[in-house]
Amino acid sequence: MVKRLKRDPAKEDAILQAALAAFAQDGYPASTEQIAQAAGVSKGSVFRYFENKAVLFEAAVKQAMETLNIVTDLSVWKNSEDLVMMVMRASQYKKELSHQYPNEFALLLRVYLKEPGIPEELREEVSQIYTDWSDRLIDDLITGLLDKLELRPGLDHQLVQDYLLLAIRMMMVDIQRYLEERPEVKTIDQMEELIKRVQATMDLFEHGIVK
Repeated sequence: MVKRLKRDPAKEDAILQAALAAFAQDGYPASTEQIAQAAGVSKGSVFRYFENKAVLFEAAVKQAMETLNIVTDLSVWKNSEDLVMMVMRASQYKKELSHQYPNEFALLLRVYLKEPGIPEELREEVSQIYTDWSDRLIDDLITGLLDKLELRPGLDHQLVQDYLLLAIRMMMVDIQRYLEERPEVKTIDQMEELIKRVQATMDLFEHGIVK
């Protein structure tokens, strides 16, 4: 019987971190040779810890989400007094985190965009993992804030939550673009123009467009 080699957690983590960085920079086409070199191990060691490249890619995606789960402070959103401030703070905080954890955000962005370089079956699998993770996070944030809204009697609570989820996603994309184009804007106090735009959007949400 062939004796099974003992796994080295430090080596396994080095491979995973190297893979995360490589996939973030070059996408799925990143070579396992490149990953092995960055981790300081042989290519054979990569496949001893991760069965194949697809398994390694999925593990890197899950690692990126786990890291962001650990470092994200949800009180930044949950303590917001209204929807406008929640969206503003969430967008600003997301920008700050993306600069602190560029590899994690870059890799998850590739998954979100469903890059064609990822094999189709794997692409759909990791995309679903990402979607489930993102939806759980946002749902958790929205649920608390919905309790602060005075909804019309008879409205379906789940329908309102789904509608609000779409609205917030749209606004966060717009805010993220605004902040990236204006790196000098760093605090809420500097966002008067942006706050007015978000308030106008939320006014549409709360009061509709028909007189």
